[in-house]
Amino acid sequence: MSSQFGRAKLQLVERLRRTEALKRYEVYKRSEWFTPEQILDIQLDKIRKLLKHAQAQVPYYRDIFLQAGVQPDDIKTVRDYQRLPLLTKDTVRQNGDQMLARNRAVFAPHRKATGGSTGHPLTYYMDRQSRSAQWAHIYRLWHTAGWQPGEKMVMLGGSSLYPSSDAIKKWFYVKLNNWLPLSAFGMSPVKMLAWTEQLRKFKARFMHAYASSAYLFAKFLQENAIQDIRFDAVFTTAEMLQPKFRTLIEQVFGCKVFDFYGAADGGAFAFECEAHLGLHCVSESCFIEIVNETGDAAAPGEIGEVVTTDLNNHAMPFIRYRLGDKGMFAEAPCSCGRGLPVLQKVIGRTPDFIESKTGERYHEEFFSYLFKEVDWISQFCVVQKSRDQLDVFLKADTQPTASELVRLQDFLSKKFKGMTLQFKLSEELPVSASGKYKYIINKT
Repeated sequence: MSSQFGRAKLQLVERLRRTEALKRYEVYKRSEWFTPEQILDIQLDKIRKLLKHAQAQVPYYRDIFLQAGVQPDDIKTVRDYQRLPLLTKDTVRQNGDQMLARNRAVFAPHRKATGGSTGHPLTYYMDRQSRSAQWAHIYRLWHTAGWQPGEKMVMLGGSSLYPSSDAIKKWFYVKLNNWLPLSAFGMSPVKMLAWTEQLRKFKARFMHAYASSAYLFAKFLQENAIQDIRFDAVFTTAEMLQPKFRTLIEQVFGCKVFDFYGAADGGAFAFECEAHLGLHCVSESCFIEIVNETGDAAAPGEIGEVVTTDLNNHAMPFIRYRLGDKGMFAEAPCSCGRGLPVLQKVIGRTPDFIESKTGERYHEEFFSYLFKEVDWISQFCVVQKSRDQLDVFLKADTQPTASELVRLQDFLSKKFKGMTLQFKLSEELPVSASGKYKYIINKT
């Protein structure tokens, strides 16, 4: 397929989706090379415009600015901006329509909802510019590895990778995008074997996938000595990319992995470039902060909470919005030369920690590094059902010996004294309501 024909099909997608992603994509390919100072100037200008709009059109923010004693024209620096209070998901739920701009119709708002990874989905609205930016950032990620607009893409995932629509609309949407959709739900050897034939016929250079799904598919190919399914790049998303996942995906598919972090409700996205030294924040359209427990800006190299402002969403502005993720800015700029700031890591959702009876909280990296050193464990999921009970689901590459299992049980029992731990060897691991695999599920 010619690049012109492929781009023409994407332009039809834009009309159906009511976005301007291709135009923004061309802009972002240039702006990512601006200096950090130029990018910050762009952000501060957009922040002031967003604040003026929010003050004039959004009842919730009109009251908040009065309470904080802040006027949009007062915002000259990042420190000035940080005088504004943080916004939580509960605040959004409690204020409902008061969060919506009175003139929202001019921004063509689109109703959205989070996947409910915390057990409580959030309904919100994204305007046309925000949705356009989201797709433009995905296109830029793909372009970093050589993709051109309209080029074939394998899409291995679920509801978060596709629009919610009826079967006919979805079929047209997929065809116009030039995608091969593979469902991450109910992956089985029979299905994955069928995928290999589809992939041989489709002949795509790229795959965009849930991280765990790409890993499971790579593991199936390795175990069955299938060596002809190769890509120029695999883009992972939706879940934290474990080192073990990256290693196997790159080995089996013969290419580099490019990870992508996305939180659409806050307009926060970050992508991995060809240097693979972290995730570049998409600062042209969002302002990302890392704050510590006191609410102050965390230093580079210090883990804190991710706070974001979508600089494009005027229909329902989320200003200094707490995503519930933890992250850390890199201490040095990326060697690629882009002026976009770099997240060294994003380590997990704030609610998804395991808490011991003594109040100690263990995030998923604790378990990730623990099980990384255990050769027979392929995947894991730790479920906290109550303050007193943990279920540890383990998917084994090989059957562990009794002594191996006992050693693991003893180690975790010492860490979580006074709690009931149940270890379950299983081929099927728990998933979230949206079908995404999570390492930690806290139901308390």
